[in-house]
Amino acid sequence: MRQDHTVTTSVLVKVGQSIASFFSHWPGGDVQMPPTDPSGHLNSRAAASSDTFHTNGPTSELFRITNPVASTWTVRLYVASVRLGGELDDLTVNQLTPPTGCPSRPQRERPTWLGPP
Repeated sequence: MRQDHTVTTSVLVKVGQSIASFFSHWPGGDVQMPPTDPSGHLNSRAAASSDTFHTNGPTSELFRITNPVASTWTVRLYVASVRLGGELDDLTVNQLTPPTGCPSRPQRERPTWLGPP
């Protein structure tokens, strides 16, 4: 992929989850990862909803959503900047089921190549 390119993936959030976490990391550059709920509400760096914890660093981004809507969510990986030659971005999604608090098995998307086609 090249700069200003977007890769979209779908994630199924199961019924009864107390938390859904969307975590992305990459070796350099800047990749934005706003998850969108089934109704079309976009959580972004600038406008995360009140039930969303968000943090990002130089090579990672995390959205943790409390009481997420059960259905298919959309995650867009937007390449704001990337090192010359490209790199891999890794997306991991975890869901937490109450009352035991044991996380479900992480749903890992295949690493996405962020380099020239």
